[in-house]
Order: sequence, then C-alpha cells, then structure tokens
Amino acid sequence: MALDTTTDAAMRHEVPSAEPELEAGLQRLLALITEAPVNEARAYIHELEARWPDDARVRHYARVLAPPVTRVLPGVRGRPLDRDYAWIREHAREHPGCWLAVYEDRLIAADPDLGRVIEATREREPEVRDALLHFEPKVLK
Repeated sequence: MALDTTTDAAMRHEVPSAEPELEAGLQRLLALITEAPVNEARAYIHELEARWPDDARVRHYARVLAPPVTRVLPGVRGRPLDRDYAWIREHAREHPGCWLAVYEDRLIAADPDLGRVIEATREREPEVRDALLHFEPKVLK
C-alpha cells in the first residue's frame, strides 16, 4: 500500500511554506488541538481554509477535524447512553490524558493507549464490547 506523501508530509510539517502567516496559523491550530476544546480548533481551521484552500496541510486538518458523520440503520436500535455520559461527566477528569471505555455506570478500562483500552474491552464479557470510548484530555494550567 503506497503512502499518501502529501498527507504524510503535512502531518509531519515537512512542507515548507513561503508564507509566514500560514506557518503561524498552523502553529496556532496545533496549539488549539492540544490545549483547547475541539470546537475551537474546528472553528479556526475554517478560517485557515478560507485563506489557504489549496494547502495540503490545511486540507488535511480540515478533514481530520471535521465532525463525525453518523447514520441510522433501519431496524437497528442502539443502547441508551445516558448512564455512560453521566459517568463521564462525573468521573472522566480523574483520568487525564487517557482513553476510557465506559459501559453504563462503570469504567471498563482507562489507559493513554487506545489499543490497550480496546483490547481490555474485547477481553471482557460480550455486552461491554459495546462500551462507549471517550478521550479525556490533560488540562494544561
């Protein structure tokens, strides 16, 4: 499988730009991604897209930061997530920098490595395989 070198380079920031404003904008975007709520980064990427629509890095981040798309399958009903979200509101901040697998009102796994969390949920009883995954960012002060 061939790598998309444009996207690969964009992610590693190896494509130098003749525009210092674009570079400064990308650095601000990276700071927002790591330090601010995702909605702030999503709003800012739209500003960058308006100014530099053809830049591969801007297009990459616009795609990555786009809100997820969901769809409803006819005849398939998911489980209620009210208890999961309540647990997250109450306890997620106790696990900064970790991925959490929550099932109803209990924590199934917490780890900075998403792969470990997924593996832990797969090792449990079948119902928790539908655990809600959540990432709790570190709060920078």
